[in-house]
Amino acid sequence: MPLDRDYQEITILIPGYSIEDLPTDLNERGAASLLNAFAVAWHPQLLARSTDIPQYRQAESNDLPTGQQVVIVPECSEDWLGHDWQDQLSDTLSVALSGCSDRSEWLAAVDEKFPAESEVPADLLAAFLSLGVHHLVVSLLSRRMHHYVDPDTYLLKSEAQSAADAALVGDVDKANDHLRRCFECLQECREQFYPVDSYLVDMCLPSEQTTGDELQTLISDTAPLTLICSGRELQAHCETSPSLQQVIAAAVQDGRLALMTGHQYELRTSLGSLSTLYSDIKSALDGLRPILKDTAPHWARRRFGLTSSLPTILSHFDFQSALHVVLDDGLYPDREFGQLQWQAPDGATIPAVSRIPLAIDGAASFLRFADRLNESMQEDTSAVMLLARLPELQTPWLNDLRIAAEFAPVLGRFVTITDFIDHTNGQASPTKFDEGEYLSPYLIQSSVLKTEAPISSPAALHQQRSVLESVAAVDALHAILKPARAQDAGTDHVEQQLNKEEATRLAFEADGDSAQQAERLTAIASQLKELADKTADQLQNLIPRVESTSKGICLINPLPWKRTAVVEWPGTYQLPAASPSIEEAREQNQAIQLQVNVPAGGFAWLTECPQGESPVTLAKTKGKPLAEDLVLRNQFFEVQLSETTGGIASVTFHNQRANRVSQQVAFRYDNSKTFHVDGEEVTTSYATTQLVSSRVTHAGPMMAAIETTSQITDVVTGEVRATFRQTVSLHRNSSRLQVRIEFDDVPSEAVGNPWMTYYAARFAWEDESASITRGMLGQARGFRGERFESPDYVEVTDADSRLLIVPHGRPYHRRSGRRMLDSLLLVEGECDRRFEFTLDFNQGFPMRVASEVLSPIIQRSTENARPSNADSAWILGLSAKNVIAARIRTECAAATAGESSESVPSTKVVLLLEETEGRATACRVLTARPPAAARVRSGARETVQGLTVTDSGVVIDFARFQIKEVELTF
Repeated sequence: MPLDRDYQEITILIPGYSIEDLPTDLNERGAASLLNAFAVAWHPQLLARSTDIPQYRQAESNDLPTGQQVVIVPECSEDWLGHDWQDQLSDTLSVALSGCSDRSEWLAAVDEKFPAESEVPADLLAAFLSLGVHHLVVSLLSRRMHHYVDPDTYLLKSEAQSAADAALVGDVDKANDHLRRCFECLQECREQFYPVDSYLVDMCLPSEQTTGDELQTLISDTAPLTLICSGRELQAHCETSPSLQQVIAAAVQDGRLALMTGHQYELRTSLGSLSTLYSDIKSALDGLRPILKDTAPHWARRRFGLTSSLPTILSHFDFQSALHVVLDDGLYPDREFGQLQWQAPDGATIPAVSRIPLAIDGAASFLRFADRLNESMQEDTSAVMLLARLPELQTPWLNDLRIAAEFAPVLGRFVTITDFIDHTNGQASPTKFDEGEYLSPYLIQSSVLKTEAPISSPAALHQQRSVLESVAAVDALHAILKPARAQDAGTDHVEQQLNKEEATRLAFEADGDSAQQAERLTAIASQLKELADKTADQLQNLIPRVESTSKGICLINPLPWKRTAVVEWPGTYQLPAASPSIEEAREQNQAIQLQVNVPAGGFAWLTECPQGESPVTLAKTKGKPLAEDLVLRNQFFEVQLSETTGGIASVTFHNQRANRVSQQVAFRYDNSKTFHVDGEEVTTSYATTQLVSSRVTHAGPMMAAIETTSQITDVVTGEVRATFRQTVSLHRNSSRLQVRIEFDDVPSEAVGNPWMTYYAARFAWEDESASITRGMLGQARGFRGERFESPDYVEVTDADSRLLIVPHGRPYHRRSGRRMLDSLLLVEGECDRRFEFTLDFNQGFPMRVASEVLSPIIQRSTENARPSNADSAWILGLSAKNVIAARIRTECAAATAGESSESVPSTKVVLLLEETEGRATACRVLTARPPAAARVRSGARETVQGLTVTDSGVVIDFARFQIKEVELTF
């Protein structure tokens, strides 16, 4: 039997003048109290006792109900009421529900005031409460969309009360029928101001405490669901729960689950190389292949890893879409799009979503649901809400949305990210972001958390990866000359070790101190050294030779372009034989210095001069010494060191007046300091650097160097903050300057924000209008603001000259003025004290110089042999100077069934090529032995384009900044 409707109304007292004034900045408890008040107002016990559906009124004493009502008072509304509000309600025989926050507290209060004869099923009760939440959100949305329409009150009242009556007598089916019409009524109201589909994406981010069994239960019980995790995390869960892999695979194939992944370790994209990024993605996809099968994944990551060129590599690996959102600290373009065609500089695009996910498990966050959905409705072709949460829910808001969606898509349909992309792909035009809009948080994180040395740690990893690429390139040179049946997995193993080491340093809790990290990296470097020796010996053994008593040096160039190296010929050897490869030879410090040309991706073998033949002719030393006092000089320029700071005062090219660059080591204060000089007030951000002493360590004739010792002192107190030595060196015939800085004593460490206070190498140039570009993933990029990252290079260019600064992998730089740049050396948490820079001038292709700096010529001593034919030869070359090989790997095919073991094996040399300067070009890949076949392939090894093999090489067309993976079969 229906209950008597003793109450005129159910009233919710709100902390505002109207529903659109509801505060959205409440704390978690206040927000939960407010939202649950609207939910519990639609409790079937209350609906069955009221003559009307719930209404909201302003919480003021002079507007309290005068009749018998059920009054619900959220905690945030009590401050709006007078001290006697409870007495006033008692006088009207009204029932007040207050002092509650969690939903369980509100339900307990209802049960206490209105005892039930029979209990309403929990699922049915949850549907009534969801109705209350959705009535609130739809009302808010209506006003945010400036339509101010409300649901049909008469229909909603009739259906809600009928549903309540049916629920209290236990007729679940009838109650659900009436509830369905209630939700459809809300949907009709929403469609008056937004008549098209909207979408809700349930995005789960497992935590470190999540177990494989919990994840398996979640996937089995929740659909549709989108899971965000790295390849390593997913593999770890599958190891702890053996059946999880099958559950995930089945859910993906059924369309109930979508995976957003993409990286094995989520390494630092902006601090590494293109090869590192490629390796991190490839490792993840290889591990996920048994789960995904033929289904392409969606790209997302938790740690910062966005760059403007990312769509190129994601398209290469056939990702369905990308989440252009940072779930970490850091800066990125904050313009939000529900549908986006994210475009890279080379024109490659990938569907993306850049709406920031809403933390659905928090009441304070859910209170802003209507505002966030309104933004998407106003700005996107199809509205979407990304609902982020952990596997274990602590609040009811997501369940409220799912319950409503089962009755009617009031606020949207729940879909996986796959379904959303399928339904909305093609609705947006391409959008390109500038690289300067991105800045990672890694410097601040490592400095604050002390998980690694902020400056030297990423630099050391970058340097070891460059060595790894050199080893892999030499292995490929060997494969070009002699295909191998079995593949040596040594480089892959070391690469994974480097990736794991970086992932360990990325953790928010340090795995060992800096000394332990350095010890692990030293062990990896030792393995690389063994691999380098092994691959170099294998290549050297392929060079035709004859027996001889001569000793020698074999120089191997791992880069696919011609290079010049200065080599010290051992003093115990006889003079080397004359060779076209030797450009110049000079005696210095009782040793012979040779300037040698080494062919592209090839070798030059120098040996002692046999009896009866002419040795190399030593050049005579003329003119001024290369170093004297504070001056260095060579055939290109003269370097004047500063008498004040000990740094570089000027670099002046011969017959020119312009100073190309000045440099000094400096300390920057976090706040500028003011002091007085001769009665005048001076304000500065930098401490004073003073030269203490200098000495010429090498005066030529081939190489020269000057070492200066300087102190950095406080401008106010005069106290010594640091003492350091700087060595500037050059070669007679090279336009490069080497700068080595070593801190001997640092009494005052840099403490504070590492972007604000630090020791740095400070560079300056003359032209304020000069443009600055940097290397990012091997390609030239600009930047905005003062702070930027680049482990590759920084280039300063004006109308007449170019200055190139190669930081040897140290990635953090700050522009401190219109013509000044600070390259950070010591910040809080940094333990290394030795740093190097390479400066070069007028280089048209800076990435080539950066590659040469970190990939030196490989030297191997030889005995009892000399080359029988040519003493130098090229093996692999690239014709276009603005194309580099970011990654070279060898893939060996095993013998097939029935194939003779003596047959020629098939070896594939795979080159990841990238255009670096933003200029379209045609590049010819040249190999000493013509390949049998060539193609451009995708990351999944599918053919993208067949290539024609000719006697003059394989020609590949590149658009600006394009990346292509080329496979050559030998």
